[in-house]
Amino acid sequence: MNSRKEKKDYSLEHPPELLRPDFKQESVEKASWDFFGIQGTAKELPGERDRNYLIQDSKNQRFVLKIFNQCEKRELLEIQNVALQRTL
Repeated sequence: MNSRKEKKDYSLEHPPELLRPDFKQESVEKASWDFFGIQGTAKELPGERDRNYLIQDSKNQRFVLKIFNQCEKRELLEIQNVALQRTL
């Protein structure tokens, strides 16, 4: 019998505190309107530890709404924002 505790490998999955926030499409569309005055349809984009949505309005304008995990450090979010701004 092995007395060593097995170490969990989080390389493919994250510990519970870093799981992606749970949001439904309707909630995202409502938040887009409530916080930013953007009314449109939300489509989820890929994200590792956060939720990213493409919001497209009736004029075909497109916006990205990012809902990050509350455990993320502010510095990481700032780096991601700079990277996104440079790709536009």
